[in-house]
Amino acid sequence: SKTEKLESVSLRYCESLSQLPPSMLFLPKLKYFYLSGCKKIESLHVHSKSLCELDLNGSLSLKEFSVISEEMMVLDLEDTARCALPTSIWHNKELRFVSLRVVTILTLN
Repeated sequence: SKTEKLESVSLRYCESLSQLPPSMLFLPKLKYFYLSGCKKIESLHVHSKSLCELDLNGSLSLKEFSVISEEMMVLDLEDTARCALPTSIWHNKELRFVSLRVVTILTLN
């Protein structure tokens, strides 16, 4: 499908968006995923080996997320809800910037 070729997705400030279609969570060439201001997303599980940047800033309802990526460099969780932060994130050798300002971390999984 054509979506498999997507490298960048921006759904910023889609305030009524509560979940993403499963096909968007497994895009093999996705590098940049911008979901800042998506206030109703509660859960997000992204699997893309090429994902470099994930922006969830202001996703106020986010309670859990996971990211599987070998290329993750930037993770922005500013102003998100209480969430379970996967410890696997810290094992990513490419990770350069993580923003956790005003995040209440419930657990490290």
